[in-house]
Amino acid sequence: MLTAAGLTAQTDTAAYTVIDTIIMVGNEKTKSYVIEKQMVVHTGDTLLLSEADSLMLRSRNNIFNTGLFLSVTTNYFINTQGTAQVIVTVDERWFLFPKPWIDLADRNINYWWFEQNHSLNRLEYGLDLIHYNLTGHGDRLNFRTVLGFTQKLEVLYERPFLSPTSETGGGFYAMYARNRQTFINTINNEQLFFETGPFLRDRIKAGVFVRHRQGPYRLHIGQLRYNETTISDTVAVLNPQYLGSGKTRQQFFSVFYSFIDDKVDNRSYPLDGHFLRVDLQKRGLGIFDDVDQYYVGAQFNRYHAFNAKWYGAWMLNGRLNIAKEYPYFLAENLGYCENFVRGYEYYVMDGQAVGLMRSNLRFKALDFVAESPLFRNTSFSTVPIQAYLRVFADAGYVADDTFTATNDLNNTFLYSAGLGLDVTSYYDWVFRFEGAVNALGEFGLYLHIGLDLNTYENCSLW
Repeated sequence: MLTAAGLTAQTDTAAYTVIDTIIMVGNEKTKSYVIEKQMVVHTGDTLLLSEADSLMLRSRNNIFNTGLFLSVTTNYFINTQGTAQVIVTVDERWFLFPKPWIDLADRNINYWWFEQNHSLNRLEYGLDLIHYNLTGHGDRLNFRTVLGFTQKLEVLYERPFLSPTSETGGGFYAMYARNRQTFINTINNEQLFFETGPFLRDRIKAGVFVRHRQGPYRLHIGQLRYNETTISDTVAVLNPQYLGSGKTRQQFFSVFYSFIDDKVDNRSYPLDGHFLRVDLQKRGLGIFDDVDQYYVGAQFNRYHAFNAKWYGAWMLNGRLNIAKEYPYFLAENLGYCENFVRGYEYYVMDGQAVGLMRSNLRFKALDFVAESPLFRNTSFSTVPIQAYLRVFADAGYVADDTFTATNDLNNTFLYSAGLGLDVTSYYDWVFRFEGAVNALGEFGLYLHIGLDLNTYENCSLW
């Protein structure tokens, strides 16, 4: 894309036009400026016709990646005056989701099914009320009430832009949770659980954040957090280092800065582009003496579209925690959410520094649209389904000088390889079926939900 000022040297060799208007179609709820901010072309821009198709596609992908629409098309037309008119057509998703909440208390489905004998007592259930576009400004409101293994109340509100002319937004969140059963230690790289009648652990988390967007791909986030954890005397006796030095209460403020450079084609299931995230955090601001830690983390994902059928992807993820004391509850680890070496789903490695590499080679095996028997004549009358066959290899390492005595996989090079099948559809649905062999010679079949390169998952357990 060129401005008129930058076009002088190319007017003789390239056909161009000026964008006269941008028309939005289908955004009944969403404000037009929310869509326009995602585009790489704007009213008044000079458009080289040789670049027009690629710019329309980039704009389309950026709009779709907001998660507000089921489908997006972007087209341009040259009118009789020789200027261009851009038309953006969107199909808005359902924004309000009052839905039952069912989740596992355990680290993943496989651990719950085989190690915990798929006990229904370890389910978390409740009501999740989410509005993804509360006032039409792309703002999200989420209330969640959870019972079962964990009793929890959560609220989150986020607005990406304070005004149509602003690139700054923000929000707040708060959570209260308590457990009668909780993991109290890691022995032989497996979690040790303890349960009593009274509640063993209470947690409070609250914070405010400010986010500033730098163009359609880069984002700066600043946060101020408060964390409080209280455990029973029994837990403190069984593991004095759970909160450190035999404490039964831990509280601290922290400041957090994140930089994100996210330029992938489709956040629901990326096939091309890159993702970078850098996190800096100071845990403990001197108000309380419970925690004094410095944290740095970084992740880089690269996705390659070799052609219409073959795709490659790899991820590098590293985290480092620097402190004089390392409470067990704040240890860095592999084994939670999508932070694990595939093939080691049943193990946990705790330490002070973590490195993780994942790589995939994917082949698109299926790509079709199915007719929905339940939602005829609606946005869900058709359901797109894609399936990818996958070969993968992973490696990881946890550096530890605190928990090693009872955990042999700490300070050990971990690696694995295997085959997988991904099935994707609407609303970020990704189902992964994987078979992996790890360095211990163990073979396992695993089921996961979500992306295998943990780009968009929030895995902050504390």
